[in-house]
Amino acid sequence: MFDNKTVQSYTFTSYLKSRQAIWYWLVIAIELLTLTLTFSFSGSIGALLYARNVFGIVFVLFLPGYAFMRTPLLNNLFSRKPERSLAWIEKLAFSIAISIIVVSTITLILYYSPLDLNQITMFFSFFIFTTVFSTFSLVSEYRMERS
Repeated sequence: MFDNKTVQSYTFTSYLKSRQAIWYWLVIAIELLTLTLTFSFSGSIGALLYARNVFGIVFVLFLPGYAFMRTPLLNNLFSRKPERSLAWIEKLAFSIAISIIVVSTITLILYYSPLDLNQITMFFSFFIFTTVFSTFSLVSEYRMERS
């Protein structure tokens, strides 16, 4: 009588609170934690130094590519068949590769722009890129869920 896909009427705020949006909140939380660790604690403070390095590596080498990979265009491009989605190891590898490309491109643009190429401009450029593409991906997933 009913299909496996039950049609649910979500509002966007209820979608933000659902399990499908957990990845978005994790990305935002990691970004904010990296922001706090990078600019609040100067010098070496033991374990915070290691946490700052670990979250900095995740922030630069994973999050921009992951946010870019979540967009529907790239997600469909990398999976050959529409019914097959990427395995987690494939998503990890593509996210790291795309992050390297995105970070290199943003750094090159900043180098030739009138802005200085320093830690603050680079951090906020990566922050804005990741937040914009994460939000775009979340809205796209919400629209696909509703249709």
